[in-house]
Amino acid sequence: MATKISKQQADELIESFEKFVEHYVNLMGFKMGDIQRELAAFMTHGDLGIRIHVFRGVGKSFLLDLYCIWRILRCWDTKILIVSAKEENASTHISELEKLIGLSPLTCGWLDSTRTANKSTLDFGFSAQEAAPSIRCVGIESTIEGSRADLILADDIEAGPNSRTDAARAWLVKRMDEFENIIHPTPRFTDPDVLPELTQIVVVGTYWSPMSVYVPPTSGEDMSHPLKGFPVFQRGALDHEDKSTFPERFSTRVLHRKRAKKSHEEWTLQFVLDLSQLSTMSGAVNFDKIIRNVVPHNKLHTITMALDPVGERIKGRSRSDGRDEIAFTIGGLIRGPSGQLNRLHIINITGSSKDSSEDFMRHVVVPAILEFNVMRIQVESNQPAAYNLMRRILIEQRVTSCGVMEPYQARGDKHDRLISFLEPNIDGGLVSFDQSVLDDDATSHQLKALTYHGMPRRNDRIDSLAQLIEIFTPHLGIPDTKQDWNSVYVRDA
Repeated sequence: MATKISKQQADELIESFEKFVEHYVNLMGFKMGDIQRELAAFMTHGDLGIRIHVFRGVGKSFLLDLYCIWRILRCWDTKILIVSAKEENASTHISELEKLIGLSPLTCGWLDSTRTANKSTLDFGFSAQEAAPSIRCVGIESTIEGSRADLILADDIEAGPNSRTDAARAWLVKRMDEFENIIHPTPRFTDPDVLPELTQIVVVGTYWSPMSVYVPPTSGEDMSHPLKGFPVFQRGALDHEDKSTFPERFSTRVLHRKRAKKSHEEWTLQFVLDLSQLSTMSGAVNFDKIIRNVVPHNKLHTITMALDPVGERIKGRSRSDGRDEIAFTIGGLIRGPSGQLNRLHIINITGSSKDSSEDFMRHVVVPAILEFNVMRIQVESNQPAAYNLMRRILIEQRVTSCGVMEPYQARGDKHDRLISFLEPNIDGGLVSFDQSVLDDDATSHQLKALTYHGMPRRNDRIDSLAQLIEIFTPHLGIPDTKQDWNSVYVRDA
């Protein structure tokens, strides 16, 4: 570590974030990479909010910590909130910040004047004493309502466990919505012409799934998103010539070896970060190999409807959040190769995001029951009112050919449930479809977009399909058998 630093050098480091980063990289005995220089330039353009998506190993958290120090060095009263996926990830920033602050002669005296220093907070004595400390680190699940900050840094708030389901991702988006309420209405302590201090929100992370919370929707009914309009810095591990974009740390050979060991999905999400490739990743269900059968409906046995209601429209309100649908799937048993009734055939999947539950049940569900000779209907129990409403409508319209089963109790993680019922049964040939079902764009999209990493934003149709498959699971579990000349039963290949 250098023992002293001149006034001219100090002024240069305060003026340029790139030189400030290089100063620390040199202190640590490393060489600054071009990708880090590009990131430093991007972070000082003066955009109100920015997104940064780079591959693992670039040192995103290291740059964020330096950015904290640099912003406080420029404006000593700056209040910063760092948000991570977990509390322990957030507290790591504090320990790293303390190390970095003590490393440079430009900042090593700061730690001698802290008012507060613990696992989640650093409050420097040279800053104005306010309710908000100089730096506070929290997990995304923490109570941040009521906080105030000049700068919010969101570091990898999306992780595997907290973003696997549509509901979990919606919660993360809602938490990011709160950033606008936390940030001061206008940047403080700065001239409008001084660009770095204009930036108030920095979101950094790698993608966990094709439905990442970092990516605002580009189409659909609900186009709102807290990160909409944020300029994006996105860089993969390899350039267009298949060479390393960070050779100072990872050689091309090392990255090629990493790529060979990872699945296409994982490599694309974590190291390529190309959104156009994310949309082409293979799904959990092999859509192209789904069995398409032509089965007369009068040849189906025990025709059943699985209905997945939406709670906020039970009482007639038609408000749509652009995601949830009221959906149902209709199917019945057909015979397998040996004559056993152990195959499920799907004849209809329908959903609506605009109708109220009552309108949908009266004008879509009941006609479908009559058209397809549905013998029984099962309503998911997530909304008890829907079960009672369906029973009442069938009685009022005198539909006596269809009985209402006990409500369906959905158990466990939704993503796990969809994968466990759809993937083995559809790919295993135990479930077939009318071609007209797969010709529906919304249905086919949901089937294609279900991956082992996550679910599509809309998934109610495949949720009702999984419910129907679960209803018939005891029958699908009966293997096809045949009797050979020794009267020994063997399972068909």
